[in-house]
Amino acid sequence: MVVLAVDPGLANFGYAVGKKPNELIDYGTFRPKRGEDKFKSLQFFIVSLLKEYQPEMVIYEQYRVYGREYSHLHKTSEVIGLIKTLCEMHSIAYIEVNHAKWKAMFNRVYSACHLKLPLEWKQGLQAKSEHTRDAVMMLLPCLLYTSPSPRDRQK
Repeated sequence: MVVLAVDPGLANFGYAVGKKPNELIDYGTFRPKRGEDKFKSLQFFIVSLLKEYQPEMVIYEQYRVYGREYSHLHKTSEVIGLIKTLCEMHSIAYIEVNHAKWKAMFNRVYSACHLKLPLEWKQGLQAKSEHTRDAVMMLLPCLLYTSPSPRDRQK
């Protein structure tokens, strides 16, 4: 089962791709270039991720507002709408996760397995971009503690 985890944002779009049981395939932060239409660039990038990795599930962080950051609310809401729409178009399951809940789950999973994590996970968790780190952190408990997909059961 391939899973794509995203920290949605129009200017900084964090992502991590993993495969059950605990393989981290790719991660990073997409930032549109200056002068580009950010929304179109992001749409093209997300479609390329979906085509390249063909995930069975996409998880994304529920949007929350910090202090006076209401100006970003509509932009991030549009990105979440884009994610949902593209998942529907490609028949991919998607799940919105609450920030506090996935952080708590990550902390429990990480404390139980951090000594056994492969190097690529440790590198992903130390990425410079907080958006990348958040996507990798969302992905880890999802891969280790979700039930197998129908496709996994058939193999």
